[in-house]
Amino acid sequence: MVLSVVVLGLVAAAIMNAVGYIIGVEARSRRLIAAHELANRLILQYLDDDTSMPDRSRPLEYNDHIYAWDIEVQPVTMDPSNPIRAATSPVAMQFLSRFKLLTIVVYEAERGPSGGLILGEPMAMLSRVFDPTVVRNPDAMERFGENEDRVQRLVGTLTGAANLDVGSGLSSQGLGRGRPDRSNRVNRTGGSRR
Repeated sequence: MVLSVVVLGLVAAAIMNAVGYIIGVEARSRRLIAAHELANRLILQYLDDDTSMPDRSRPLEYNDHIYAWDIEVQPVTMDPSNPIRAATSPVAMQFLSRFKLLTIVVYEAERGPSGGLILGEPMAMLSRVFDPTVVRNPDAMERFGENEDRVQRLVGTLTGAANLDVGSGLSSQGLGRGRPDRSNRVNRTGGSRR
């Protein structure tokens, strides 16, 4: 009888541990999904209007969680698949040099005792190659036309008269987090090249 009570207690403890583990995994999965949704929304917001991004020093609340985020915009170097044709077409190579690589990293965060942010682990990192001269949708086109500074930057990019800084004053230094070394070279077929 005593043995059966001990075995029953061990089985109940094992079941409770398994249930606790499953609940913990589900909670982490929800935080990961929310972080990826937030990163995607930030990318879309940047592509629509890079001047309307939220302040990086302030936390973003999303689905009852607090996140911090970082942005990096880099030029992309295109390697044509046919170097001879590329040498005879400098206009096409100028067109390819406009592309940028936008990377958004979302971190788990919590408010610190002094009101600052305490960063946790990176929860999501999304990247997108884009052409800064292309407007995504009619609403963005309307807002784009109302902003004289953005129109001047576009004209400078298209004519080659100015070097477009798509970072809009946002530092690529981030929130003090190190980044892994990533290659930003893309061939004409769109595949990564290391």
